[in-house]
Amino acid sequence: MPQAEGVVKFIRGAASTCADEVPDAELLRRFASARDEQAFRAIVSRYGPVVWAVCRRLVRNHHDAEDAFQATLLVFTRKASELHTEAAIGSWLYAVAYRVASRVRSSRTHPPTPSLQGGGVSAEPADSRSGALDELTVSEAESALHEELARLPEKYRAPLVLCCLEGLSRDESATRLGWSANRVKHGLERGREILRSRLARRGISLGLPLLTTLLASSAGIASPQVIEATVRQATGTPPPVAISSLANGVNRTMWIAKWKWAVAGCVALVLTAGGTLAAVFRDAPPESPAAPVVKLVPIFAPVAVEPKAAPEPKKEPPKPAWDVATEYLQLIIDGKPEQAKKLGDNLGERYIKELQVAGLKRVRFAAIVMNDSRVMVITERAKLKRQPNAEPEDNHVTVTLERKDADSPWRVIENDVTDPEGKLPREIGRYLAGEYDFKPDPKKDKPEPKKDEKEPKALKPTWELAVEFLKLAIAEKTDEALKLVVPGTVSENKIGEIKRAGITGTKPVVILINEKRIEVAFEQQQIRNDDRPVTGHLVLMLVKSKDGVWLVKDVDFESADWGNARPGDYLGGKYDK
Repeated sequence: MPQAEGVVKFIRGAASTCADEVPDAELLRRFASARDEQAFRAIVSRYGPVVWAVCRRLVRNHHDAEDAFQATLLVFTRKASELHTEAAIGSWLYAVAYRVASRVRSSRTHPPTPSLQGGGVSAEPADSRSGALDELTVSEAESALHEELARLPEKYRAPLVLCCLEGLSRDESATRLGWSANRVKHGLERGREILRSRLARRGISLGLPLLTTLLASSAGIASPQVIEATVRQATGTPPPVAISSLANGVNRTMWIAKWKWAVAGCVALVLTAGGTLAAVFRDAPPESPAAPVVKLVPIFAPVAVEPKAAPEPKKEPPKPAWDVATEYLQLIIDGKPEQAKKLGDNLGERYIKELQVAGLKRVRFAAIVMNDSRVMVITERAKLKRQPNAEPEDNHVTVTLERKDADSPWRVIENDVTDPEGKLPREIGRYLAGEYDFKPDPKKDKPEPKKDEKEPKALKPTWELAVEFLKLAIAEKTDEALKLVVPGTVSENKIGEIKRAGITGTKPVVILINEKRIEVAFEQQQIRNDDRPVTGHLVLMLVKSKDGVWLVKDVDFESADWGNARPGDYLGGKYDK
């Protein structure tokens, strides 16, 4: 598929499938150990389009892009023996291609010359995209996207490169990387959000449809002559001087990046030792009491200045409860019960055995219910055993977590295998009533306000959209709220009712999740309904459009017993299809 379409799929959150026969690790081993030409051709076939896309997008001159393409793969041939067999080759090549292309773009100001021996001058028409922005803005947006993608940590960049640029499915990417499917999903979702956040900080806040249009043109593919020349260089033919010089420069840059922290540590050690020697010279007693004393103060020694205390390391916020639950379930699925136990406090052996017997195959949530001190996650309905000798039936796995206060980590306290008609409606009702919220300390004059502002930051993107919409409605920013709505569904008057009803709380309590629809119920509070105060919840329904964008479709005021019936549709997967 064209690489620009791959970037579009990153923006839209889509993924396609492609065939895979030999794992990356095996291809890397064969090439690194024996310079196997077929293995190298397979790697070029698999990742050459990604490398070309980066080079062509960053280097607007076709010939310079060809040089960058060959130099990137030349770096790979020189570094292949140093890579671990479990390395994500596509992600590694992407990062190197970005380094090479950036170097070419910043250094080459003269007209290019052909780099292939015997190759003619190839021409490529200039991009002819229409839109509201000029070509310079298009170039800046694309360059910023590639720059931020190259800066991502490996755990986020690898699934993005495979799923979005290569077009693999999550399962195919997991197989190629040797990861669990859930790890790939988490890396993909988190990587997208980090990219969007970083682009927004750089002032690139284009809407998804416009950005999709801007990136929709194809980057093409490297010519067969360039690919053949690259294969020859990998198997023994000396590369052109210009390409070899470019690869050498990138190799030096990578070496410097690898050792810069070690050098920085040595410099810090030397400076510390220098300061110590200075203090010794400064404070040493004179050798002869009768002789005048002259203090030796080296110029680099601080004089009469107290050393600054080292700043305290920034405390990492606790993991969200649903991430802890995901890790707990995945460890049991992967056959690592001892590691799973470490995520709980005094977690009984029977809980682990219960999940092992159940036969859970994957971690996918259908509902999350939350209060301040307790969270329960509920997996999708699946054929699960409740007893070792029982037949599998339609059941759910629930994992309950607790924390002592807002700064404490979430810990697993129990899990269960249950049916949708059992304890779930009753338990959900307790959360809707706020039974597990933190209680005010009677010793204090005033209870601490609930930290509504901090809660959405830990939530996943879709829930954050619901919180954002509600805050806009409460602030009476109707025009901005309408941008988050499916056109023609939620009216201005309906948004105004949220303010008139006296809604103030923005903390989600119950989140019901299916593939194409999500409902978010906010904390229970007094709502004015026709000037009569009633106890209930504001519930937002979100739907997923064809291009993967979540939008608000409906707003309802529900009574306190809403949780008795509504969750059943989601637990049964009604909106997955």
